[in-house]
Amino acid sequence: MNDLITVIWKEIAELYGSIRTLRIFAISILATSILPALSFAHKSSSPEVANLRVVYAIFAGVIVVAQTAPDLVLHERIGHTLDYLLTTRLSDRAIFGAKVLVAFAVGYFAALLALVIQLVAAAFLGGTGGNGYS
Repeated sequence: MNDLITVIWKEIAELYGSIRTLRIFAISILATSILPALSFAHKSSSPEVANLRVVYAIFAGVIVVAQTAPDLVLHERIGHTLDYLLTTRLSDRAIFGAKVLVAFAVGYFAALLALVIQLVAAAFLGGTGGNGYS
């Protein structure tokens, strides 16, 4: 268990130290949260819109995971640290498990964040036809 926690901390530090990853995270969150809120502002109370908001939030998580998971392995290959990492006392399961858990956690966080931003934007634009004026 300590091995898994060690690798998770390593992956989180590398992930949030990458400007490319943060940029992809921000763009996907904004694209899948602000744009749907603006397009559905005039009918924000219908159940179809609520379902679409959840779909957009899940899509944000999928986009982030699809970009994050390969970066976690690619960073090891580019930095030539994969061989070093495999020769440590850390088990292969801990290394792989940490990469999967971090990618899942980042995607889950992205989906929740997109949903929260959508709800805040819908509350801000609520019933105004999307123009922002009361």
